[in-house]
Amino acid sequence: MFRAILWDKDGTLVDSYGYWVSLERELALRLAESAGV
Repeated sequence: MFRAILWDKDGTLVDSYGYWVSLERELALRLAESAGV
C-alpha cells in the first residue's frame, strides 16, 4: 500500500496517508459527477 509522507516545517516526518485518501476520494467523486456517473 502506498503511504504518503510529508516533511513538517520543523523537519519531522508527517504521515499524511489519511489526508491523501480523503483528498483522492473527493477528487474521484467530483470526476464521477462531471462524467455523469
